[in-house]
Amino acid sequence: MKKKILSFASILILCACNNSSKDSVEKADSTNQAIQDSAINNNKSVVEEAGSSFLVRVADAGMVEKKLISFAMGKAVYQPVKDFAAMLNKDQASLDNQVKTLANQKKIVLPQSISEAKQKEIDMLEKSQGKELDKTFINMMISKHQNSIVMFEKALQEVVNYDIKTFAEKTLPILKSHLEMAKSLQKKYQ
Repeated sequence: MKKKILSFASILILCACNNSSKDSVEKADSTNQAIQDSAINNNKSVVEEAGSSFLVRVADAGMVEKKLISFAMGKAVYQPVKDFAAMLNKDQASLDNQVKTLANQKKIVLPQSISEAKQKEIDMLEKSQGKELDKTFINMMISKHQNSIVMFEKALQEVVNYDIKTFAEKTLPILKSHLEMAKSLQKKYQ
């Protein structure tokens, strides 16, 4: 037991020392890699890198979407855009809960804040006003959902862990539906 505690403590110290200049996603990836290495060294089962990396990326994307959606719900001009944002908000909350539950079950560390690159997207939307904000939000949702679909399809090919793969499988149709809704709004308001 003492050996396990010392092993885990050394992982946390190593991660803390190596993460001083990294953003939240890099820190989560680094910590997960250290946990995987430690588990392998101690002959324990662990989620493969593709699975942990996938959940880290989904969590990061979710934090960004939550901010974008919240901003659009309060500032969008067109009611259908606000309604779309409200629907996304509900679905995103459910997705976030699923990701957190999976991460807890699989002992995967998730990012605690939005990555630096993704913060720029939020800043861009926050600078928009009026009808331009609606257009920017819709275009962002199209782009984000296209990227998410690619990420989830890739996960279906690469992730080995059954629970994470099942999560990706069940979520993919929802993402595709959101994309079609966003494209429909784009046609209406562009």
